[in-house]
Amino acid sequence: MIVIKFGGTSVGSATRISGVFDISTGLLRKVGKRKLVVVVSAMTGVTDDLIRMSKTAAKRDASYAELFHAVRHRHHQAVQELGLIRDKKLNDFLEERFSFLNDTLHGVYLVGELSPRTLDFVCAHGEILSAAIIAAYFRHRKVKAGFLDARDVVRTDEEFGSARVDFSVTNRNIRNYFRSTKNDVTIVTGFVAATA
Repeated sequence: MIVIKFGGTSVGSATRISGVFDISTGLLRKVGKRKLVVVVSAMTGVTDDLIRMSKTAAKRDASYAELFHAVRHRHHQAVQELGLIRDKKLNDFLEERFSFLNDTLHGVYLVGELSPRTLDFVCAHGEILSAAIIAAYFRHRKVKAGFLDARDVVRTDEEFGSARVDFSVTNRNIRNYFRSTKNDVTIVTGFVAATA
């Protein structure tokens, strides 16, 4: 298994995502039958935007919604530019995530409070959204690719904002996942994990 990581600037636009595809599939051809794991960040600046909108909502400032809509539009624009507008499964997933994110931010706005746990939850969406789009793009380009939300395998303690990984549980979960997957490429969210 080969693992590569792309940061926010590398996945910051449709053009950059296309570049990730080219680099990854070029590497895939070189490694033969070995599986490729592509870990991705949120699109450039999205994590900062998620933090900013969370803190704005916590101040009971309704302008958080403008930033939310800008982030949503940016992801939908990437979907359109990548030719994924007819991918119903992807678009349903994105709508569900954005709806849930919007509800969470509205809750922060209503109570005027932002806990570290809620902030971590909101921030995780940047990686979840970009990884889902990238995995769909790989499939659109006829590569057998899966999407793995790292929260399904990486376990941490409950120190929100600075959690520590439980490596024994995490390593076991990762081994089990990759033993069972039939995908040539797995697109994985960086930065995110879940408590037990």
